[in-house]
Amino acid sequence: MGTRSLRTLVFQTSFVLFGAAAAVTACGGDDDAGKQGSAGRDGAAAGESGNGAGAGAGGDDGEPSNAGNGGSGADSSAGAAGESQGGASGEPGSAGAAGSEPSSAGAAGSEGGGSGGEGPSNCRNGTCLYDCSAQGACRAKVVCADGFDCEVTCGDGACQGGVQCVDGAHACTVVCSGENSCQGKVTCAGKDACRVDCDGTGSCANGIDGGSGERITANCNGPQSCAGNIDAHAPEVHVFCNGQGSCRNAVDCNASTCEVRCNGQNSCEGHVHCSASTVLGACR
Repeated sequence: MGTRSLRTLVFQTSFVLFGAAAAVTACGGDDDAGKQGSAGRDGAAAGESGNGAGAGAGGDDGEPSNAGNGGSGADSSAGAAGESQGGASGEPGSAGAAGSEPSSAGAAGSEGGGSGGEGPSNCRNGTCLYDCSAQGACRAKVVCADGFDCEVTCGDGACQGGVQCVDGAHACTVVCSGENSCQGKVTCAGKDACRVDCDGTGSCANGIDGGSGERITANCNGPQSCAGNIDAHAPEVHVFCNGQGSCRNAVDCNASTCEVRCNGQNSCEGHVHCSASTVLGACR
């Protein structure tokens, strides 16, 4: 082989070796980059899993958080572990949100306590108002609260269960303005005066009874009102049967002063009995 041919062979061999070394270097760089990329993904997954665990610290029970999904960013075995741990952390996290609900109930409870300090929510400035003016309203018995004046208004067919002014109440006013209102008995009681206005047709069908610390006044103004017995006991009792056919049954008064007026046509068809030192009107 000549000198020229030898030089050519050496040059070609060097070129091939140089190319191979460059290829190896390039492959090595890709491998390092791949390792770094994989580490980056693992780090991001761990970061997301860490966020899930932090969110889970909020409560006791709940739905799985996103921590499990974050863990699955690593390889398959790490993903399985991430889902298990992340889910456990996420469950308490959802419970933390649910745990805030009792605070709302607590606020509601404090409101109830506030209104309870003054009495029922319908009581203001020493008077309890019971608005049963809507048709058929207040089917159960209306019971006035202790320690307050009481005002009850009953519309058509309302107050079917009657109205009771309790002994602990003060003044009591019951207005049965609607047709067939106050079908249940109206009971007077309390420390002060009690007044019952039976204005609607057929109102106060089961009568009026009870005692009061001061005075009882019954105004039976509607046609066929006060069909039931009127039995009143107080220092003063005044009964006015003004409606046509009102006060059809007995009127009994036991007081220092009894006044019964039968002004309506065909009123006071039952007996009227007064036991008092002073009697007025139809008392006998």
